[in-house]
Amino acid sequence: MIKPYQWAALLLYPLTVLFLSSTLAGHIPPSYFSNSHNIFNVYFVKLGWLWTTLAFSSLLIFQPTTTTTTRTTNNNNKLLQSLGRYICMTLYWIVMTQWLLGPSFVDRMFVATGGSCHFENTSSPLIAAAINKNMILQQATCRSSGGRWHGGHDVSGHCVLLIHASLFLLEELMHIKQGNKRKQVFIIGLLGLWYWMLAMTSIYFHGYRELLSGTFFGILGWVILMYII
Repeated sequence: MIKPYQWAALLLYPLTVLFLSSTLAGHIPPSYFSNSHNIFNVYFVKLGWLWTTLAFSSLLIFQPTTTTTTRTTNNNNKLLQSLGRYICMTLYWIVMTQWLLGPSFVDRMFVATGGSCHFENTSSPLIAAAINKNMILQQATCRSSGGRWHGGHDVSGHCVLLIHASLFLLEELMHIKQGNKRKQVFIIGLLGLWYWMLAMTSIYFHGYRELLSGTFFGILGWVILMYII
């Protein structure tokens, strides 16, 4: 059964993306956050799962100690369950955005829907060969080679990461009870930053279809973990 805080999260993220992408996107002037090289994007979102891992680790490290054998056993079981959830969520993030026996799921979907890597200047024999043989199938490789990812359905990787990470951290906050509430400040602060960057992504980047598909896949991993596995 879905709990109230879970319903709130499941409604908050899709409604935020839908509202901002349909009302503000294209209607407000550029800002610091419309530049993909802003410090929050480069050092936080681009390293999003690292920060999520650090936040999760802080929950485990600062668990209160117990004095009874029963409580120690229960805590150890909860710790193992939390680690299991982390491993599953990490694997999902890797498959979706990093690697799936080669290109990630997101990159594969882009290519499958007609996308490819385009170059303004194809005078280089190596670049021309790569294009002809469809060797460049990953967005990161395309951009690092000076190309432009163009033509297919580009699922918002930011939406996938930010929502996926937020739902995971929120769930861990609810599963693990800490004695010192101040230890949770890092996680709550990170959740706030992830939400803000999701809002900026919805306003300044991607079309609403790409944002909504990213939102769907961001939620899907959590749903699979909580209610299917």
